[in-house]
Parts: sequence; structure tokens; C-alpha cells
Amino acid sequence: MSIPIFTVFLIPGNKTVAAHEIGHALGLDNTTVSGSLMLANYNGSHRYLGQDDINGIRSLYGNPGSYSFISGSRIICSAASNYTLSYLPTSCTVTWAYSTNLQFVSNGSNYISLKGIGNGTGWIEATIHSDCSTLVIPRYSVYIGTPTPSLTVHQISGQGEPFTVSFTASPFITGASNTYKWYVNNILTESHLALNEFERYIPCNQSISVKCCVSNSCGTSAFSSNSVVSNDCSGLKSIVLSPNPAAGDIQVNILPPSESDTTKSKLLLNSIETSISKSNPYLVNITDAMGSIVQSSKQYTDNFIIPISTFKNGNYILSVNDGNNIYQKQFIIKHE
Repeated sequence: MSIPIFTVFLIPGNKTVAAHEIGHALGLDNTTVSGSLMLANYNGSHRYLGQDDINGIRSLYGNPGSYSFISGSRIICSAASNYTLSYLPTSCTVTWAYSTNLQFVSNGSNYISLKGIGNGTGWIEATIHSDCSTLVIPRYSVYIGTPTPSLTVHQISGQGEPFTVSFTASPFITGASNTYKWYVNNILTESHLALNEFERYIPCNQSISVKCCVSNSCGTSAFSSNSVVSNDCSGLKSIVLSPNPAAGDIQVNILPPSESDTTKSKLLLNSIETSISKSNPYLVNITDAMGSIVQSSKQYTDNFIIPISTFKNGNYILSVNDGNNIYQKQFIIKHE
């Protein structure tokens, strides 16, 4: 980019002219758009940028919401890392600031070299200085060392089976090459680069222990604390599907909470023999393996038939909403 050569004669205190000429130094031409700082003729004090000025500077340097003027690794270890300020205008200088868990090593005209102290989040900030003004560049977020993650857990399915839980590891640094390793009952189950979420299905009346560690260029972190999740299905209605896997129609029976398999068997027999109509219907959805709803209906009894002749082979989820809870059950279609 060529920078125009110009001579500026400033009246003391005339910041409008100075700002206009800085616009030229940054690569902007004169404009004819009313209300712009870059109008060719001086029309009095002008202390703000017009939209045409903003559009012009963004066309040259990008949108500050999506572009970082500071470049360098998002992870800093105990060894020195360099951070460079892009597009530093000619004749301007830069000073640097950084969080207390970073240590100065060296710097040059448009870069600084830092190393990390301990672990944790940090930041780097640059300030550009000219003869008449200063400009603070947005902070650049970094992580020092290997982050020991903490886990949050939330349920992402209804009650019953399948009971699916999502685990999220924090902190998460955008742009950092962290690998998240997930252990279930002390066995490595999944490993993901730059993906800090993990989902797990838990059968009824079982519990699992989940923990996570993080690896990056600085090493491998300690494990997070164990997160134990149990799927206690007692006190909930049960859904019985027969047959499952199925090649023809499926019988659905919704049973009230029961304490033993013997009681449940008796309830199942009674429900097949008698069909009592409900005033408030069950809202029934069937979703495929991609999460798309393939069938919806309202059912007014505790037992009903699902016709599946048009379904393709595969895994499906039956969801039943009774107005208080959502119960789910997985089934398989396997046509001959």
C-alpha cells in the first residue's frame, strides 16, 4: 500500500485537520460523502467518524469484531513466545501491556517476546502512539501453561432411557490447540482437538464417573475432579416396547412407577388387556439417528401401536410427553 506524501500546516488546537491527515496516512482518500471526516474541504470542527470513514478503514484493515491486529500463539509456555502488531503506521510507535502472569523477555519496533508464569488466562495489549494521539488495540487473550479443567454437567434428554448427559470442560480458549481427553470409569473413551464437550448415554439405574485432562504444546494438565452422574429411574413411568428390534408394528405400553420387575410384569399384562382413555393426551414424537422428527401423534391411552412399515432400517428414539416429564426409549428397525 502506498502512503501519499503531504504537508500539514496546523493551526494550534485544530484536531480536525490532524485527524483528517491521519486518515490519509492510514490509506484513506478524500470523499464526497456528507458527514465524513475525509471530506476534501475543511468545514469546521469535526470530532467523529462518519459511516463512510468507518467503511473505508474496515475495507483496508478488516472489521475489529472479526480481526485481531495482534498475532501469535494463544498458548504461552515457560519458553518465550513472540507477539506481533500488524499494520503499524509509519512514524508511529507502540507500547505493550500484559497480565501479571506473563514476563517480559524482549521487544522490537512492532513485536514483544513474553514467557508464561504458572497456569491461567492472560492477555496482551498494544497501544499505538503518534505525535497527536494514541490508539489502544483490543486485548489479545492467551492461556498460560496447561489448563486444569473444571467440568459442568447438564442433561440433554428426557427422563428414562436413553438418558443423555453433556459434559463441558472449562476454560476454553478460542484458537488454542488444546486436546481434551475424556475418561469414563478411568478408561480413556474419547480425545478431541479444540472440542471441549463430551456426551454420554447412561442406562437406567446405573452411574458413571467422568473426568478430563487437557494436552497442549506446554504438556498435559492434571485431571479434573470426577463428575459422577447416576440415572435413577425409580419413581418414573416406564416405557416398554415390543418387539425391539422390530420388523413390523411396535406395541407401546406406558407403565406407572413400580418397585419391582414382578410388579412391572403384572402391570404390563393388565395394560395390554385394558385400554383406559386419558383426558390429556400423550404427545409422542419419533426421531431418527440424525435428530429429525419422522412421526408425531397424540395418544389417549397407555398402550398403542406404532406402524413402522415406512421406516428405514436404523436407530430411532420414541419420546413421550405426559405434560410433566418427557420419557424416551430407543428402538431399532430391522426389516428383513
